[in-house]
Amino acid sequence: MKQQNQDELLAVLERLRAALQDVQNEYTRLVYALNGKEPSVARTRSLLSSPAALKGEKPASLSFPDGRTKQTYTWRKLVSAVLEDCGSIPECRDRLVAVKNIVAGRKRVVLSDDPSVMNVPLKISDGLYFEGFFDTEFLFKQLRYVLDLAGYDYSEITFQLRERKHEQTEEQESVGEPEEESGPTMSM
Repeated sequence: MKQQNQDELLAVLERLRAALQDVQNEYTRLVYALNGKEPSVARTRSLLSSPAALKGEKPASLSFPDGRTKQTYTWRKLVSAVLEDCGSIPECRDRLVAVKNIVAGRKRVVLSDDPSVMNVPLKISDGLYFEGFFDTEFLFKQLRYVLDLAGYDYSEITFQLRERKHEQTEEQESVGEPEEESGPTMSM
């Protein structure tokens, strides 16, 4: 088998593995929900996870395979941290520099040496920026596309999701803290 075919097959297998992990996480959540319990398993996802499944979620932290962790409370901060790590590897950075100002999204350039042509430039390294003005799903699709162009291995990068708001409210109720009012209010 040619090296390119092997690489493509490995990429497909990694995506399938991530999809299976998503299914397993959802199965565990549903089993616990049916039994009226909260799962004790962490809400951990891989960068290979389905980007569509991340809508409505928020990240808490990012973990690299070498054990480094970083708090990332927004998707853009998470993407920036991964891109900075990618840009710190000379071979990966050189590959991205070679395609800067060429790689485009739906309407604008995704990689550029000029941050002024971007709505939300995320710095990869000196003179290299990534457009961060996308919804969660498209942001992750573009991130993975750029990381693949760089030859950067992100298959073992994981991140923790924040607890959902309704879960936090239930926890507050159980410890006796007052629930915040929601909905419209009248004032004169």
